[in-house]
Amino acid sequence: MIRSSSTLLSSAFDSRAAAAAALPTPTPRPPPPGGAGADVAAARPRLGIAVVLGLALAAACADKPVPPPVPQDPTRSITIAVAGMHCDGCAGTVTEALKLLDGVLEARVSLADKQAVVRYDPARVKPEELALAITKAGYKPTLAAVEPLTPAPEAK
Repeated sequence: MIRSSSTLLSSAFDSRAAAAAALPTPTPRPPPPGGAGADVAAARPRLGIAVVLGLALAAACADKPVPPPVPQDPTRSITIAVAGMHCDGCAGTVTEALKLLDGVLEARVSLADKQAVVRYDPARVKPEELALAITKAGYKPTLAAVEPLTPAPEAK
């Protein structure tokens, strides 16, 4: 027996309608005390207070500058004057000597300025070790001031 597509659709619709009719109908909620919408009206004063307090807090904080976030990077930077460099090969030799040290994260050597700027981890390498590496490479270093990249911890 062959059924037409309209017959199949109508039987599918009838079975869905029967299944939906078998479901329990939800019971309506009782109205809130004080009539319909009383809960919304009761919440309005609280909402207004929250908005006013939020605006007052925002206004009080608006004129105070927000401090920048404290970076957690423990590295430091040092500038080392390097005497005896005459060419780009010399600058490359100093760069490689510094980068071979454990704790050196970045080394930039400038032939024109006759200096090296080194970013390093002070827990793994000391400025004196940086100077010693430059001396072993055949050049004369002069240590300058060490510049911390992060604020020093406060003493208690």
